[in-house]
Amino acid sequence: RAPALVRCGMVLENPVAVVAVVDTAHPGDTGPLERWMDANPLADTLCVLGKTEGNGCVNDFTRGYATSAIQAALGRVRSRRLGATANDDERNRYSRFTADPAIIMSGGTEGVLCPHFIIFSNSWDEADADENHDDDGDDAAFELHVTRTRDFKPEEVGTPIMARETRRAIQEYLSDGGKAPNWKDMFVQIKCPLLTPERIEEAAARRETCATTDCYESMALSRGASSLGAAVAVEIALGQYSATVAAEAEDDFYAHICEDYSMFLSDHVSSSAGVELMHCEILMMLTRRREHPSTTRESPRRSKFRMARGRMADAIDLAGVTRCVERARGPRGTNEIVAAIVKADPAALVRGRRTTMLSDSDIHATRHARAAVGGVVAAAVGDCRVYVSGGAEHQGP
Repeated sequence: RAPALVRCGMVLENPVAVVAVVDTAHPGDTGPLERWMDANPLADTLCVLGKTEGNGCVNDFTRGYATSAIQAALGRVRSRRLGATANDDERNRYSRFTADPAIIMSGGTEGVLCPHFIIFSNSWDEADADENHDDDGDDAAFELHVTRTRDFKPEEVGTPIMARETRRAIQEYLSDGGKAPNWKDMFVQIKCPLLTPERIEEAAARRETCATTDCYESMALSRGASSLGAAVAVEIALGQYSATVAAEAEDDFYAHICEDYSMFLSDHVSSSAGVELMHCEILMMLTRRREHPSTTRESPRRSKFRMARGRMADAIDLAGVTRCVERARGPRGTNEIVAAIVKADPAALVRGRRTTMLSDSDIHATRHARAAVGGVVAAAVGDCRVYVSGGAEHQGP
């Protein structure tokens, strides 16, 4: 028997962004995800971002396992929603929900990190709108958007082609050349592909050469290329660059993927590589400055959620994390931290002290970094459900 759908409040004219986190017992455990979606039938799930307990490296198949399980779960939820609708208009609206959300899984829950899914949705439920949005002095509204690139050929992974396609996908989605003057801030989370021996051989059979034959190195190149492309798109969107200036400088940016980090290091972007796809899944979190309503027009509802973004100086920069957490908690310090997304960058030296992250042949460097940074951030937010992705090529961290 299908679980009963929970009916919510009045339906909004425009949806508001909602973020929720659920625990998982294993990579294929979609029970908590389905229960949340059944309890929130007016929420259109745009993206499921998750941590699975694989190794986070090339042969981590927990990401693909979780992705397949989530896709099946979304189909079951959609069927239940369609079966519970009362009329054709409602049925048509529900048929668009959970149609093709982004699924971004990151392997590796070393140390205190806990496996979990973060659900990013647009809700039409009035109960999810902020009733006191003018009390905090913040004139920005939090929004969620999702897009994706085309599939890449193996020889395009980690190259300037990948960077350009990622930038183009974001710009085309945002329209108007990617520029929206009323945007206040933006953060982009990407899932990008990697190379396998089979993919490298397939390219060689067509007499094409891949960026590397080292599958682990391909993860870094893919993260770097997709991050650079997204970073350029973000800078254009926020008005830091004109599209013309960016186009002129693009070749210089993309010619130094994972070589010269001084060319571009963006704290607006996070990218994670996986074997389970050949395109880039792109989740965009942004804050838009609200238009002040006229005296005759009611102020539009906005999300209860806020976004804060910061940069860590190194793997143990607790002060940097704390500053970001304090901004997220708001001027009164009353906001609850629902989700934390972090990039962890391996380093041979931390504040002048030698580490074994880059010299340990038993454990990959990104696993060391995730464990260290995960502990710092978990302590700051008071929750071990932290999305930490290893490898910060051209990103933050």
